[in-house]
Amino acid sequence: MPSLPTLRTAVATLGAGLVLALAGATPAAAASSCAYADERPDDRNRERVEMASVCLVNEIREQRGLRVLGLERSLTGAAAFHSQDMNLFDYFAHVNRVGADAGDRAKAAGYGGDAGENLARRVTSARQAVQMWMDSPTHRANVLDERYRSIGVGIAGDYWAQTFGLLDPPRGALTGLESAYRTAGAEALPPASNPSKLQVLRAGVADGRLDVLAEITTRSEGDWVHVTFRANGARHTFTEQVRDGRLRFREALPRGQRGASSGIVELAYTGNEQVRPTSVRLRAADGRAGLGRSHLSLADGVLRAHGTVSSRARGVARLTLGFQRPDGSTGTWEGNASIADGRWSTTESLPAEAAGGGYLSIQFTGYLDERMRGEQIAKQVLAGQTFE
Repeated sequence: MPSLPTLRTAVATLGAGLVLALAGATPAAAASSCAYADERPDDRNRERVEMASVCLVNEIREQRGLRVLGLERSLTGAAAFHSQDMNLFDYFAHVNRVGADAGDRAKAAGYGGDAGENLARRVTSARQAVQMWMDSPTHRANVLDERYRSIGVGIAGDYWAQTFGLLDPPRGALTGLESAYRTAGAEALPPASNPSKLQVLRAGVADGRLDVLAEITTRSEGDWVHVTFRANGARHTFTEQVRDGRLRFREALPRGQRGASSGIVELAYTGNEQVRPTSVRLRAADGRAGLGRSHLSLADGVLRAHGTVSSRARGVARLTLGFQRPDGSTGTWEGNASIADGRWSTTESLPAEAAGGGYLSIQFTGYLDERMRGEQIAKQVLAGQTFE
């Protein structure tokens, strides 16, 4: 248990008795406007379901006049480690196989304060997990504890962990209440009209650090980007701030990932009133891909693009065109460019709604066999334009 005896840990598992309890659910979770709250988590959507659970907890706290909790990377690391450990070794308890509790795990992950914890298993969505916690006095006490300031969450298989901390989270930390994670009232807000212009220039792993350099529109200055790195069967999550139109960091990796020479990094930007949200997922490694653009044109609804990449690269380059419809809503077109002999190329007929053009992202996701990193470049292209 944590060193402060009044901090709580509590477990919940979905069985026959709790199914009946859910039938009389309190309206807090049922009335939620958090997006993705009803999705079943899997490898493709796990992060957004985890954020949905944070959003649900914070909505409940906000409704009661309590401070919302900010995502804290060390608590997230502790929660992710414990859910993965329970899933791998098939047990369900706050004290793990080596006798460590929530406070011990948080400390090992680098957290400087005491921690409490809620666990759940055999639940199919964030809404169900949070409703179960709210129907249990011990879990509910954690959700509504006014002393908590930060939170971390991890889901692995059927196991869920939320870790609560007393220390203030980093300034600007995600709370799950950002517009990208909510649905209610979205139609009342003017849509963000500007693309993020996200370009990943470098994503490397060396000497126990994740080294990333990305460019993004200056309209995102001061905003925060949610970063997830997967390697060696573990996941490391943290937030970084945009400064001078760049996202640049050399993040020290936790002990279990320090020997990694490659891994998958995801950058998730939630957007703001001017800039649309975006995310990118690619391989981090030492080998350069050398992704470049030689020609780009859009005429009569046909997109033509070609460029260069390392002669050792294999696979395809992925193209994503974000465009704006006449009614102000945004749409996305996706396509692939073939790679051969150090070049990539594509000729695509766009759907009518995308024929006017927009902001085109060109991404090579990486190549594990050659330990080659992913890279992403971007360029606005409108109908009638040609770039050499």
